[in-house]
Amino acid sequence: AACLVARCRAALCVFFGLSIILNMQAPLITYLDVTLTPNRSLSPRGLVILCTIIGVLSFIGGVVFYSMGAIAVMGFFGLDALALFFALRAVLKKSSQETRVIVTADTLRVDHRTAEGAERSAELPSAFTRVGLYEEAGLVRGVELKNRGEAWVIGRFMGPDDCRSLVERLQDALSDARRERFPGAVAPE
Repeated sequence: AACLVARCRAALCVFFGLSIILNMQAPLITYLDVTLTPNRSLSPRGLVILCTIIGVLSFIGGVVFYSMGAIAVMGFFGLDALALFFALRAVLKKSSQETRVIVTADTLRVDHRTAEGAERSAELPSAFTRVGLYEEAGLVRGVELKNRGEAWVIGRFMGPDDCRSLVERLQDALSDARRERFPGAVAPE
């Protein structure tokens, strides 16, 4: 449909000589818009609830040992609860990274926000970008996007089945985008 609009617009410009029609933009068709995030087994609220329960249980256990004369045990219970809190908070922070992939007829855009909040993005031409599995030591570790001798790896936090599924979806979206941009052409494998 978008290709038909572009052809009609070009024909009108040639026939009527109207340059104003060239400035009109057809709506951009999005073939894939997906946001990748790691699985979270614990929300920030869940972290507070879990650490509160562990802290209360540690305090009760510490009081029991304190009443039996083992004063140092109470401190170790507190250190265990504190160490668990910091470990869970670090895992929760690491799981806050996010990658967004958008495929249009012209581009494949990747926006990545790290757990620390730093943002990076790449815009690759959809006609020439190749998608495949990224493997290390024979194991699937992510999805690789290749263009002009450069490679970008996304979804390192995903499992092998999820990576394969994403590769299929990306290849389908890129194939559809190429068909819109180059009607009648066969998409390369």
